[in-house]
Amino acid sequence: MSVLSKPYMHDEAASFAHVESIIWADGPVCPHCGVVDRAYKLEGVRTKPSKKNPEGKVRHGLWKCRECRSQFTVRKGTIFEDSHIEMHKWLQAIGVCQSSCPPISCGVSDFRGADFGFWVKPDGSGRLPVAGFA
Repeated sequence: MSVLSKPYMHDEAASFAHVESIIWADGPVCPHCGVVDRAYKLEGVRTKPSKKNPEGKVRHGLWKCRECRSQFTVRKGTIFEDSHIEMHKWLQAIGVCQSSCPPISCGVSDFRGADFGFWVKPDGSGRLPVAGFA
C-alpha cells in the first residue's frame, strides 16, 4: 500500500490527527505556557465568512489550553505554522520528497527527503515527525 493512499494524505482532519499523534505522543502541549495534556479540542469552529467561503472554513485541529486560555494547533512551532497550504497537501509533498531515492526538485532546490525531514522536525533532531514515510 502506497503511503499516498493513506487517509491522512487526503483528509484534513485525519492529517491533523496523524501529526498530533506523532508530535504530541503524551497529549497536547500548549506552545504558550508549556503545560502538557491540559487542553481541550474545539470542534466546529470556523473562520470568518468571506466571498470565497461564505460560511467560513472549518478550523481543523484547534485546541484551547485550560491554564492560559490560548488557542493553538499542532502547526505552532513547525514549518507549517505560517503556511496557508492545507496540512494534507504538506504531507503529500513530504511523502513524495522522502520516498524519492535520487534528489528531486520540489520547487525550492534539489534535496532528498531525508534533508527535508530535518527541517520539519520541530527540534531538528531525528526523522520527520510524520512517521510512516519511506
